[in-house]
Amino acid sequence: MLLEYRSKMLVVIKVGGSLYDYEHLREVLASIRSWFQPGKAYSDGSPLLIPGGGATADVIRDWQKQHHIEEEAAHWLACESLELNARLIQSLLPESCLVDQLEQSLEAWREGLFPVLRTSRALQLAESSLKDGLQPEPLPHHWDVTSDSIAAWFACRWQARYLLLCKSIPVPDKVPVLEASRSGIVDPYFPGLAGYIPQIDWCYARQLPCHSTPWLQQGYPVS
Repeated sequence: MLLEYRSKMLVVIKVGGSLYDYEHLREVLASIRSWFQPGKAYSDGSPLLIPGGGATADVIRDWQKQHHIEEEAAHWLACESLELNARLIQSLLPESCLVDQLEQSLEAWREGLFPVLRTSRALQLAESSLKDGLQPEPLPHHWDVTSDSIAAWFACRWQARYLLLCKSIPVPDKVPVLEASRSGIVDPYFPGLAGYIPQIDWCYARQLPCHSTPWLQQGYPVS
């Protein structure tokens, strides 16, 4: 029963780090929440918001170059930095809470709280249980994997019906995912995960009022 709920109902939302300096971020988050109200785009869905990296992740990149930090250590430092971003989002989104497991997320939404993922802890828990044989495989621990792929990985792992990417640029309409990756719109690892997600939607969050637009279905552009 839970697996059926996951596959049909879960909506993973990735809020891009480029939006953290946007003066209307609070309104964007309020809009996202409103899409889960009756009669709206994701009215039957259970949300899970995953924060993007932005400037905090860039600090880790700079530290790695300056101090010659190994990839593995830099990966987990970058993941830890996402918790600061999660707390920023929590402070801007009323009645939200931090979670690190799917069951916590589902329960929070049933109680009327909007769940925001503690990415580092959630990854540690999920990767430690990969021996259960569920897909996908563990994420590589290097910079080809950003919060785009982390969000897609959790969408695959937890069998989400939708992945919603909220970014500072317009939807790459009819642009194949490999081309989007080569253009830097999504990270290099993302195309390998996109085909396992039933639908990937896009929100151009710097244009108010913002709305979601279908981009990919099973990894192919929506015609």
